[in-house]
Parts: sequence; C-alpha cells; structure tokens
Amino acid sequence: DAHVSEAHANIVRTSAGWVLGDLDSKNGTFVAGGAADATPLADGDLIEIGRALLLFRLVPPSAADGSSTPSAWPARAGPPR
Repeated sequence: DAHVSEAHANIVRTSAGWVLGDLDSKNGTFVAGGAADATPLADGDLIEIGRALLLFRLVPPSAADGSSTPSAWPARAGPPR
C-alpha cells in the first residue's frame, strides 16, 4: 500500500495487554475510525494503516474440528469494501 509509511506503526505487548502505536506516519493510524497512538487493543478491533484494514484478534478463529492452525481457518469471501 503506497499510503503506508516504511515504519508506520507497531503493536507491543505490555503487562496490561496489546497496545498500538503510530510511529509518526504521514497518513496516521486508526482504531475503529479514531486516531490511534498508544491505544490499547481489544479482540475484534479494526485497525486502519494507510488504506490497509487489519482485524486484531487475540485468539485465532477455531475451525469446526477444533484446529487453530491457519490452514484450517475459514476462507474470507473477498477484500473489504
């Protein structure tokens, strides 16, 4: 994505949980539509970096067989619109 800076944002684990930080990017970093800097993350938060959308998950989705390997995760219908 041409709208993502080379060093755009980071996610770090702290004693309180996961935190998203903007690294002085040109186009900003957003969580649920609001500007983010040192923002605590919760399961299901939608992160926007440039024009890329990321879904923050604490635990991988479980497949019907109980597997948590990426190859068993349900396929996505297509890119977000």
